[in-house]
Amino acid sequence: MTISIIAIKDCFKDAEEGSRVVPHFNFLDIEDDSPFRFMRMQPKEALAASPDEGVRHTSGHHLKKCREALRTAHMERADLLLTPEYCIPAELIIEIIQNSELQPRPNTLWCLGCQGMSLDSFRDHMMQWGDSAIVGSGALAGMRENRFVNFLLYVFRSKESSKLCLVPQLKLQRMREPLFVCEGAGLSLGKKVIMFGDQSANQLFSIMCADAFHPEIKSGGLFFPNREPRRYIILHPQLNPAPRSPDIAALRNRIFDQTSSRNVIYITSNWAYGTIIQTEDGRPLAIQAPWSSIYRRFISLDGRQSWNEQLREARSLNFRHGLGLGFQPAKKIKVWFAIKSEHLQLILLTKPYDGGAELVQPRAGVQAEKAFIASDSGNWEHAELPFSSELPAVLAEDAVEEFAYPRTASVENLDKFFGYCLGHLEDGQLSLSDQEHSTRLSCHIDEQCEPGRGQEARRIVRLIRCLRQKDSLPNQLKKFEGNFLFQLGARAPINLLPSSGDEKDGALVIYTDNDVMMDKIVFDIYKALPGVELFLEDKICVFSQNPKGETVHYPYFSELWTSPVHSNHSTEFTQGGLLIDAGLD
Repeated sequence: MTISIIAIKDCFKDAEEGSRVVPHFNFLDIEDDSPFRFMRMQPKEALAASPDEGVRHTSGHHLKKCREALRTAHMERADLLLTPEYCIPAELIIEIIQNSELQPRPNTLWCLGCQGMSLDSFRDHMMQWGDSAIVGSGALAGMRENRFVNFLLYVFRSKESSKLCLVPQLKLQRMREPLFVCEGAGLSLGKKVIMFGDQSANQLFSIMCADAFHPEIKSGGLFFPNREPRRYIILHPQLNPAPRSPDIAALRNRIFDQTSSRNVIYITSNWAYGTIIQTEDGRPLAIQAPWSSIYRRFISLDGRQSWNEQLREARSLNFRHGLGLGFQPAKKIKVWFAIKSEHLQLILLTKPYDGGAELVQPRAGVQAEKAFIASDSGNWEHAELPFSSELPAVLAEDAVEEFAYPRTASVENLDKFFGYCLGHLEDGQLSLSDQEHSTRLSCHIDEQCEPGRGQEARRIVRLIRCLRQKDSLPNQLKKFEGNFLFQLGARAPINLLPSSGDEKDGALVIYTDNDVMMDKIVFDIYKALPGVELFLEDKICVFSQNPKGETVHYPYFSELWTSPVHSNHSTEFTQGGLLIDAGLD
């Protein structure tokens, strides 16, 4: 089914009404170069799905949380509010119309994923809304009717009279279901995507969850004709157990593969960890990895600082408010992902283009300003929202005595420390795979990342067990005489300190599963940290196991540890062999 873009002004009954009611929106305005306030809701709820009404909430508590989220967005002067799909109860829409404290302020926009309702009920509600608000139904033209609708409701105040405006956009593509228990059996389909700011320097549009599967959307051609540059804010609300799936990610991957995406903000919004969707066939679905994220390209104008250093301050600030950072090096994409638990976040975002000179303006700012958690009464209370820093059990068991540093260190220090231990440095700890998985050890992200995190933890354990073989340490580590602290150096790139704490006598120890890559790890570290080769030459040691299960290390120093250092850069077998890995497999 062919889909098309419709400008927001064309959603009303005629061009005159459209030009009269559609305001200038703060988040698109280039006359004001200040960042805009973006608020995102990530709720938790027990949901019920049916082929007659779609997905609906099951508790009155959810209605209270949604009501108070709208009130909080109004009080915090959010310029743009986003909820996941199927979130807002139908009865709350009437409350929004009647209560100005639940409405957006002038020149701001609510983007509300609304609970499913039967097609007849939807039409009745549209007529009821029209008694007190301006309803724009242009995006419903040409819809393919079925039993129910799943829609995103845009809510804003009109330009001239400040009257409330409601504009629905229908979902364009059914979710994939093993059995047709919901959308596959009953979803009505729209044909239009609403575009805000169609004549502006910045523009906004939304797609809903499985809309990303639609061939015309997946290809990117609808929004980037002839790969022309665009300055988009793209919203992608979801109810999705698999937010990293290749099909869901296809549009954003295609966008960020192109230079035309230089000024794009791509925002996803999902339900919180623990949300359950009960279907009529009795088989529930669960959200375990929300992965609500903000995607922006990293652009360095001076080229002197790495992405890691440029984002260090923002990363530390955002982390306290439940917003973590992952980086895709090949595409140079920053992924600011939300904590998996239920929350509201208020985030300052620089616009895709803010009207300033492009060579001097600050780039792609994402700064978490506040976070809120839901109380038992349904109110949202301001709170810090830290990620869990509990170590994987396999590592916690071995991180004791002189190896206990991971139990007490800060998250930022652990990123550096584990990066040294695994040979990929701090950048490696913060990097994401092409499938957007993180193996970061310093904090728990979600259940989809945990298997990779567990594998990295096992490598740290193998390193600890190598170091515990104190009578058979390689020559470059014998100077410690078995007395050392396994911790991060304050200034030098080391993770093994003498008991005196003197860093000049420390060492860098690493573990890799791939023994043929040991020399490359050393080479890559020297390349990544210019000037450290001279310092580390007699202080670096990479451990591994060969296919026979024997413990090996690199480089090998043939002289006694008390002699002047000369390395032949070969591999040495140490004692211990299979015993180092006992109990891990």
